[in-house]
Amino acid sequence: MLPRPGAEFGSYDVGERIGRGGMGVVYRAVHRDLQREVALKVLSEQFSADADYRARFLSEARTLARLESPFVVTIHDAGERDSSLFLAMQLIPDGDLSAWLRQYGAMPPAMALDLLRQVTSGLQAAHEAGVLHRDIKASNVLLRRLGDGGVRAYLCDFGIAQTEDAGHTRTGGVVGTWAYLAPERHRGVPASVGTDLYALGCLLWVMLTGRTPYEAGSEMEVALAHMNAPVPQLPEHGPLERAINDLLRQLMAKDPAQRPESARALLAMIDRVARGAGAPGAVPARPVPSLPSSAVASGDRPTQGRRRADPAPAPGPARADRGGRAGRASSGRGRWWLAAGLAGVVVVAGGIVGVRLLAGDDRADDGGDVPLADVPFADDDQAGVVDADYTVTPCGEGGAAADALRVGGLLPLASNDATYRGPTTAGLGLAVSDINAAGGVLGQPVCQSVEEAGDALDLESGEDSAATLIDEGMSVVVGPTRSEVAEAVVPEFRDAEVPLVAVGATDSELSGISPYFFRTIGDTTAYDAAFARLAQENTADTIAFVAQRGAPDQIEDRDRLREAAEAAGSECVYGCTDTELAVDSDFADDAAAVVASGAETVVVLTEPTSLFMDAYAPAKTGANVVTIGGSFQLAVEGYPAFFGTVSALVNGARPNEAFVQRLDDWSAATDGPDLTISTLAAETYDGVVLAALAAVRGEATDGATVAANLRAVAGSEGGTECVTFRRCAALLEGGHEVSYRGVAVDAPIDADHDLESGRFSVLGYDESGEIITEPVDEIVGAKAEPDQD
Repeated sequence: MLPRPGAEFGSYDVGERIGRGGMGVVYRAVHRDLQREVALKVLSEQFSADADYRARFLSEARTLARLESPFVVTIHDAGERDSSLFLAMQLIPDGDLSAWLRQYGAMPPAMALDLLRQVTSGLQAAHEAGVLHRDIKASNVLLRRLGDGGVRAYLCDFGIAQTEDAGHTRTGGVVGTWAYLAPERHRGVPASVGTDLYALGCLLWVMLTGRTPYEAGSEMEVALAHMNAPVPQLPEHGPLERAINDLLRQLMAKDPAQRPESARALLAMIDRVARGAGAPGAVPARPVPSLPSSAVASGDRPTQGRRRADPAPAPGPARADRGGRAGRASSGRGRWWLAAGLAGVVVVAGGIVGVRLLAGDDRADDGGDVPLADVPFADDDQAGVVDADYTVTPCGEGGAAADALRVGGLLPLASNDATYRGPTTAGLGLAVSDINAAGGVLGQPVCQSVEEAGDALDLESGEDSAATLIDEGMSVVVGPTRSEVAEAVVPEFRDAEVPLVAVGATDSELSGISPYFFRTIGDTTAYDAAFARLAQENTADTIAFVAQRGAPDQIEDRDRLREAAEAAGSECVYGCTDTELAVDSDFADDAAAVVASGAETVVVLTEPTSLFMDAYAPAKTGANVVTIGGSFQLAVEGYPAFFGTVSALVNGARPNEAFVQRLDDWSAATDGPDLTISTLAAETYDGVVLAALAAVRGEATDGATVAANLRAVAGSEGGTECVTFRRCAALLEGGHEVSYRGVAVDAPIDADHDLESGRFSVLGYDESGEIITEPVDEIVGAKAEPDQD
């Protein structure tokens, strides 16, 4: 586990956290014996346990240690403590060049040339030691303001730098950042001195304009521009601009042979141009900002002063651009023809880039700080399935840090939602267990707390439950939230800025009711369509409904499903009106009435289903029985022998068997509840994972940040698809956008905070109660369009 501020870590006293990045967390720390202040970079456990990352991290340490330059960050120490690799580096106090440009914009030519010269000097030392940097960009240039008003630049992040004979580069992998990548690198040509110099040309343009050289709508357009578009030029108002443009043309020449032959040669060129600009030593009229201290690798974003996007009724998750990639766009427009065009360029050039540069391939690099091919857990291909121990981490006193992500479960006790308690608890618990096995969120374990919603789903008990979870400081709450519960708790959570992720909540009237309310299931339109299809397939001329008079949810379901059945050509012969509904729980009279009605299909809405089935089964009517909602996985052993068929209409697609087994294993290992509804457990699991990923993306665990980023991690901004928390979190830490496609949630969340499409399945059972069919006619239902006046 990552150290906490104030703790000891080997020989170091750990101070404040000052950055995060693709490989770990950076702290301000002090070496106790030497009393030297350092930037202490500690890898997250999941990276430390990865052999490839271990080798790459140690390579970074060795690379930095062998370089001697006042313009390269100094490494003081490296090693392993508490199962985590660490690197102690020179602390650079004034942030990185990317942050400077974001805050202050383009800089005067004199300063740009001065900083370019310093970075080139550091690169010269690397090249003469046989080391290629391969990822030069603004966020990898750290700044220190000097006493005389000047600025010192330091080249950092040799984490992906390789010696020219290094053997652990991935075959076919293209390492670097798209906005700075030389044309030949886009064609798969290996890195060289020339590709580093090309990146310096891009860096010069960024410093002079505040923008990357080729801004386009997609990474493919950027790649094509680097290969084919003219070198960008400044408006020429005099000899200085002409000299800078000539320097840009040489550094960014499409043909590597036309670039300067070495960093040493480039230094001489810079000096000639700088003499006309008044450099070196010139500083901007505006002072260099005092930014959070950092001596960090690419993508190690400062954790102080982050602007949080406050959610609005349709929040667009916002945050500062990662890694200084000005103008980065996530749009996929035009990718189909760009992919074909790029493939043609590759064939003509004779280079081999590999399919991960082609649009539409989910391994295509999106310009993150860590190359996509190097982000770990790429082999995670089954939603909700990882090899991890099972744990429980309560939020009680001393159970979690103050800044930990705190996940609450809202568990109803009464009505037909009572059967939701077990799967909600299991899905929440397994998700928290898996997240913590992957290192937690922002270096801290996630904790969990559950609150029962009282003996009845009324306003008072719901408000009390919400107040308890709010008082406990929950960052997010997950649980079944149908209409009665929603009426009670949604205003409470909204006012407290705590997002509520509702599972199993198909009620259409809940759409868009709060910027802090999210649903992970399709709405009633898709649900009703699924039922109508089931009724048609059963060729039921007559249909009966069994519901309880005092259960408004059941009555609401009955009314909607009756309309759907009648629209499909079935006649309702019992349970069609409220006076025919059951008034007690033994169902003997109701069973007799259903038998007398002669219904060919009987729809059982009561919870638990077995109470009615026990009374009805002895009649051996041969009718088709359909159960709706939560209890379809309760014991039905023997029932099919008495009926034509027994089937269930299920909210959601049936989870994969490996995930269901993991739910059982978690419950057994932690004395958890018995499972009844694996689809609901899957929804709950995904809801917790989405909240955790939202906190990772927003770099904070408060409810407003989670709400502001939850749609984005579900894919509203596009991004690389991923099916486990650890893979998605690693992508986010590497600077990539993600689209989480979990066990149940496999579509984006729309502006009303609803899943764009919901899946509903029909399952059949044999005499032993085992499912005899895979999901039959799995129905994907889009959200209903609002009525037009």
